[in-house]
Amino acid sequence: MPKKVQKIKDVEITPDGYLFKGGRPLAAGLFNGTIGDLDFLGRLQMLCKHYIRPRLRQPNKLLQDLYEKPAESSDKNCFWITDNWSHGYYHWIADSLPRIINNEEFVKGKTLLLPASLKGKEFVSESLRYFEIGEIKYIDSKHKTFIKNISILPHVAPSGVHDKDLLVQLRRKFRTAFDEYAEKTPSGRLYISRTRADRRRVVNEKEIVPILERYGFKIVCFEDLSWNEQVKKCLNAEIIVGPHGAGLVNMLFMKEEGGVLEFVGKKHHNQCYRSMANKLDLEYCYQECEPGKNSSVFTRKKNKDLVVDSELLQDKLSALL
Repeated sequence: MPKKVQKIKDVEITPDGYLFKGGRPLAAGLFNGTIGDLDFLGRLQMLCKHYIRPRLRQPNKLLQDLYEKPAESSDKNCFWITDNWSHGYYHWIADSLPRIINNEEFVKGKTLLLPASLKGKEFVSESLRYFEIGEIKYIDSKHKTFIKNISILPHVAPSGVHDKDLLVQLRRKFRTAFDEYAEKTPSGRLYISRTRADRRRVVNEKEIVPILERYGFKIVCFEDLSWNEQVKKCLNAEIIVGPHGAGLVNMLFMKEEGGVLEFVGKKHHNQCYRSMANKLDLEYCYQECEPGKNSSVFTRKKNKDLVVDSELLQDKLSALL
């Protein structure tokens, strides 16, 4: 896996973060795009899945990519840490920020270039405050931008796998930054509700909340909290419980030897949080759940709502506590 910074000249970047050189999309702007050396078929599959297929659903953007001339240009030496999935909270925290941690000396005083789609996302601007970056600049929201010199900070691990050393360094950085709050924040147990989400909700949440409360859990909806408030909530959390979703990435801010219980759908268990917990020295377990009846037959298996077995939940909690 390449770990060296890749320097590229004369790059055009679309508002949503695709990189082009000589009229061709670069793998550096695609999901897992700098992982390893792919053969021709692997590169073609990556291009189809992460560029061609999304663009066929937005033909106007495809035409813009191919034929529009950049509306502005920059001679600044910029660096790049995102791909086409980085707009999601999990991928920002677990995939993009470790790319900076891996090159902290290199980024000092330099300009970080980000897609327009990340502008206004609080977790982006707030999390970047703790790095010694010279300036944060966003791509024009309507037109391509020409960049004379850009440095691509490579992915440090395939998404969902994680590099243990860098993940631990990232945790240490944030826990150090929030140290004064860690001393003031009481320890606790958190249940992350997805009641405000449009998928992977626990449909029988009213049934399991009293059980969780008997075990000392507090119910939180991270959508109601600022990013800083989310970090503070998790600093001294002993255990977090919740359905598969981006909120679980906040285990990053927990102390070692805490615990995580993840609700997952039967026959579909994304292993990213198991990997993350293991790399952070947190105890991890999961509970398989039946799909909720309110899930449409057209809903992808990984996105179906969940029914949590309350008796099995009590067994899981007893084992974890």
